[in-house]
Amino acid sequence: MTSTDGQYWSGWGSSCEFTVDTSIPAAPTVTPVTSGTGIEAVYPQDVLAGGVGLMGRFILGPAGSSDVVQYSYSFGDPATMTTVSVAKGATYEVSFDPSTSNAVTLYVKSKDSAGGSVGNFV
Repeated sequence: MTSTDGQYWSGWGSSCEFTVDTSIPAAPTVTPVTSGTGIEAVYPQDVLAGGVGLMGRFILGPAGSSDVVQYSYSFGDPATMTTVSVAKGATYEVSFDPSTSNAVTLYVKSKDSAGGSVGNFV
Protein backbone atom coordinates (compact mmCIF):
# COMPACT_ATOMS: atom_id res chain seq x y z
CA MET A 1 0.00 0.00 0.00
CA THR A 2 1.21 3.52 -0.75
CA SER A 3 -0.33 6.99 -0.50
CA THR A 4 0.17 10.44 -1.97
CA ASP A 5 -0.70 14.04 -1.22
CA GLY A 6 -0.49 14.94 -4.90
CA GLN A 7 3.16 15.91 -4.72
CA TYR A 8 4.94 13.28 -2.65
CA TRP A 9 4.50 9.50 -2.45
CA SER A 10 4.95 7.38 0.65
CA GLY A 11 6.98 4.23 0.60
CA TRP A 12 5.28 0.88 0.29
CA GLY A 13 3.78 -0.42 3.49
CA SER A 14 1.95 -3.51 4.66
CA SER A 15 -1.48 -4.39 3.34
CA CYS A 16 -4.63 -2.70 4.56
CA GLU A 17 -8.09 -4.25 4.88
CA PHE A 18 -11.45 -2.52 5.16
CA THR A 19 -15.14 -3.31 4.95
CA VAL A 20 -17.73 -1.19 3.19
CA ASP A 21 -21.02 -0.78 5.08
CA THR A 22 -23.56 1.16 3.00
CA SER A 23 -26.55 0.34 5.19
CA ILE A 24 -27.83 2.43 8.09
CA PRO A 25 -29.16 0.88 11.29
CA ALA A 26 -32.89 0.48 11.86
CA ALA A 27 -34.58 3.25 13.85
CA PRO A 28 -33.84 2.54 17.53
CA THR A 29 -36.53 1.05 19.73
CA VAL A 30 -37.64 2.87 22.87
CA THR A 31 -39.29 0.70 25.52
CA PRO A 32 -40.62 2.06 28.83
CA VAL A 33 -39.42 0.09 31.86
CA THR A 34 -42.55 -1.02 33.70
CA SER A 35 -41.19 -2.27 37.02
CA GLY A 36 -38.13 -2.38 39.23
CA THR A 37 -36.27 -0.33 41.81
CA GLY A 38 -36.77 3.41 41.40
CA ILE A 39 -39.62 3.18 38.90
CA GLU A 40 -42.19 5.70 40.11
CA ALA A 41 -44.06 6.08 36.82
CA VAL A 42 -44.36 4.41 33.42
CA TYR A 43 -44.27 6.70 30.38
CA PRO A 44 -45.77 4.85 27.39
CA GLN A 45 -45.66 6.38 23.90
CA ASP A 46 -48.41 8.89 23.06
CA VAL A 47 -50.00 8.69 26.52
CA LEU A 48 -49.88 11.42 29.17
CA ALA A 49 -48.66 9.72 32.34
CA GLY A 50 -46.56 10.21 35.46
CA GLY A 51 -45.84 13.71 36.64
CA VAL A 52 -43.30 16.15 38.00
CA GLY A 53 -40.62 14.36 40.01
CA LEU A 54 -41.87 10.84 39.20
CA MET A 55 -38.89 8.88 37.88
CA GLY A 56 -39.33 6.68 34.83
CA ARG A 57 -36.88 4.70 32.70
CA PHE A 58 -36.57 3.70 29.06
CA ILE A 59 -34.51 1.06 27.28
CA LEU A 60 -33.01 2.16 23.98
CA GLY A 61 -32.51 -0.77 21.63
CA PRO A 62 -30.87 -1.52 18.27
CA ALA A 63 -34.08 -2.82 16.60
CA GLY A 64 -32.31 -5.84 15.16
CA SER A 65 -29.24 -3.94 13.92
CA SER A 66 -26.30 -5.94 15.24
CA ASP A 67 -23.66 -3.23 14.76
CA VAL A 68 -25.18 -0.29 16.70
CA VAL A 69 -22.38 1.11 18.90
CA GLN A 70 -23.80 4.46 20.02
CA TYR A 71 -27.05 6.08 21.11
CA SER A 72 -27.81 9.79 21.36
CA TYR A 73 -30.88 10.92 23.28
CA SER A 74 -32.58 14.03 24.60
CA PHE A 75 -35.73 14.80 26.52
CA GLY A 76 -37.43 17.74 24.81
CA ASP A 77 -34.61 19.30 22.75
CA PRO A 78 -32.96 17.40 19.87
CA ALA A 79 -30.20 20.04 19.70
CA THR A 80 -28.82 19.01 23.13
CA MET A 81 -28.45 15.26 22.86
CA THR A 82 -26.38 13.12 25.22
CA THR A 83 -24.29 10.48 23.44
CA VAL A 84 -23.27 7.14 24.95
CA SER A 85 -21.20 4.29 23.52
CA VAL A 86 -22.29 0.67 23.91
CA ALA A 87 -21.00 -2.75 22.92
CA LYS A 88 -22.13 -3.73 19.38
CA GLY A 89 -25.87 -4.41 19.35
CA ALA A 90 -26.37 -3.65 23.07
CA THR A 91 -29.24 -1.76 24.71
CA TYR A 92 -28.92 1.26 26.98
CA GLU A 93 -31.20 2.37 29.84
CA VAL A 94 -31.98 6.05 30.44
CA SER A 95 -33.82 7.69 33.33
CA PHE A 96 -36.45 10.41 33.04
CA ASP A 97 -37.33 12.68 35.97
CA PRO A 98 -39.73 15.33 34.60
CA SER A 99 -39.45 18.88 35.91
CA THR A 100 -42.60 20.12 34.16
CA SER A 101 -46.15 18.86 33.79
CA ASN A 102 -46.07 19.47 30.01
CA ALA A 103 -45.68 16.67 27.49
CA VAL A 104 -42.00 15.93 26.71
CA THR A 105 -40.67 14.24 23.58
CA LEU A 106 -37.82 11.73 23.86
CA TYR A 107 -35.50 12.02 20.85
CA VAL A 108 -33.24 9.04 20.13
CA LYS A 109 -30.65 8.31 17.44
CA SER A 110 -28.51 5.23 16.95
CA LYS A 111 -25.21 5.01 15.12
CA ASP A 112 -23.58 1.89 13.73
CA SER A 113 -19.87 1.04 13.69
CA ALA A 114 -19.48 2.54 10.19
CA GLY A 115 -21.00 5.87 11.28
CA GLY A 116 -24.47 5.38 9.77
CA SER A 117 -27.13 7.08 11.87
CA VAL A 118 -30.93 7.09 12.13
CA GLY A 119 -33.36 8.71 14.58
CA ASN A 120 -36.61 8.05 16.38
CA PHE A 121 -38.76 10.09 18.70
CA VAL A 122 -41.51 9.15 21.13
